[in-house]
Amino acid sequence: MSRNTLTTNEIRQLLTALDMELQRQGKAATIFIVGSTSMALAYNADRATEDVAGTFQPRDVALNAAKTVAKQSHRPELDSSWLDDVAVQMMAQNPGDHPRSEKIGPALT
Repeated sequence: MSRNTLTTNEIRQLLTALDMELQRQGKAATIFIVGSTSMALAYNADRATEDVAGTFQPRDVALNAAKTVAKQSHRPELDSSWLDDVAVQMMAQNPGDHPRSEKIGPALT
């Protein structure tokens, strides 16, 4: 594992630190985590990832707090973009849009 890789435990620690930073600022945010991070958290796996990808509201509040967490972390190699929203490009853009299912065949949806 590279030094920039986050384990499931480290992801949880960063998210806890993010929550604490938001509280310190008197702000709140909602995060919808996707990709390998969501799988690691959902299954408590020993998976690793280089970032926590998702979408969040309010965007600037979450990103600014994440940058503060990175600066205050005991991991000098932690990039300030450990929380990113590049996956949002592949997600629904309209408020009424939701994930959809697609019928592939008789046995697979």
